[in-house]
Amino acid sequence: MGSEAWLEMMVMYSAAVNICRHKNDIGKKNELEVNYINRFLQGDYACNPFLRISPKYYNEFVTTVRLRTRLEFFHFSTGYTYRELADLLGYHSHASVQNILSKDLINTPKLLAQLAILYRVPPNWLTNESCSEEWVVYHFFDLKINKISKKEFEDLLEQTIFGESWIRFYIINTTIPDIFTFLRVECQKGNFLIEFFNKTGSVEDVLDLSYSLRSKYNCVEGLIITPVHGRKNRAIVCVRKGGFFCLPLEFRPYN
Repeated sequence: MGSEAWLEMMVMYSAAVNICRHKNDIGKKNELEVNYINRFLQGDYACNPFLRISPKYYNEFVTTVRLRTRLEFFHFSTGYTYRELADLLGYHSHASVQNILSKDLINTPKLLAQLAILYRVPPNWLTNESCSEEWVVYHFFDLKINKISKKEFEDLLEQTIFGESWIRFYIINTTIPDIFTFLRVECQKGNFLIEFFNKTGSVEDVLDLSYSLRSKYNCVEGLIITPVHGRKNRAIVCVRKGGFFCLPLEFRPYN
């Protein structure tokens, strides 16, 4: 990365922090937010890497800005176009995804759930001006997907064709009835990032899946920082022999 790009990212980070520091001065905050939108939001560094690895300011920024800015920030931070994001989520048209910038989103529970899981935030962060800090998983049921066993999940991973890329969500049965493991899985050319969204749950179920995956893939375990204050998701990166996975900025491997 060149020195000019590095400087641009630092300026962008400082601008975001400045919004946080003036959050109680509505006039100043709005002025700074408009400037941020015009200068940075749709630029080459919309993902704002320094912000996304600074949990305190990451949380403050996305909960301080207006809903429309928050939606745009989350979308541009993925690095995907609307068309690419629609393809990853399994939509034939990008129009439904592009409507995240309108209030129509609240009328599509499945898409709302998909985007909340994709962005690692509670659904109300995508529909309300104010953000509840409570971590929830109930929206996984709005996906209307079948609950599957751990063995069925592992078989689905094994059946993935090398070269495929997608983001999918799973509800896994556990050894306890009506208790489930909620997963966000990102595939990059046949390699996987498996992320646990459970609010609470059995450590044994997580460890059991982790142990089984390690027998088939080269695995790195760690935590992923989310925009929600204090919330980090356990995650496992699973790479096939000779494969590679481009880790998200928020991933922190265990020491």
